[in-house]
Amino acid sequence: MSAPTSPTHTAHDAIVKWLVPERVIYMWASGAISRSVREWMNTQAVYLYHSCGTPKIHLFIDTRQVSSQSRATRQDRSAIWHPRRGWCVTIGAIHNPLVRTILNPLLRLFQTYIQHFASNESALAFLQQADPTLPELQPYWDAIQTQRR
Repeated sequence: MSAPTSPTHTAHDAIVKWLVPERVIYMWASGAISRSVREWMNTQAVYLYHSCGTPKIHLFIDTRQVSSQSRATRQDRSAIWHPRRGWCVTIGAIHNPLVRTILNPLLRLFQTYIQHFASNESALAFLQQADPTLPELQPYWDAIQTQRR
């Protein structure tokens, strides 16, 4: 597999990089996300999966600044359905708190290992508890937020 064009940033206001090296992939986007941008983001994430030997890699996806996106299919979500994916934690993907409250237990019941949150604090706390072998996540989060500014 050839190296991606830019593993950290594009003109589309999208970022795909390690939150925790070889353990947690961070995906962030803002504005209107087209199918081509989503494909780019998935390509970058799959490249990161294949760049290391870690058996399970978690995804941390922040969509709070996404205004709209094209309809997704399973085929253009290769990072989410990758066989080496651990937990997929999203922030802002589901805006309705009642839907999140109902959906998260169902996702656990069906062992999809996907959870939706409204805030980075609750998402980080969940991932930290779900995988206690991870280092303390807050310093990594703080560093990535500083880099985005």
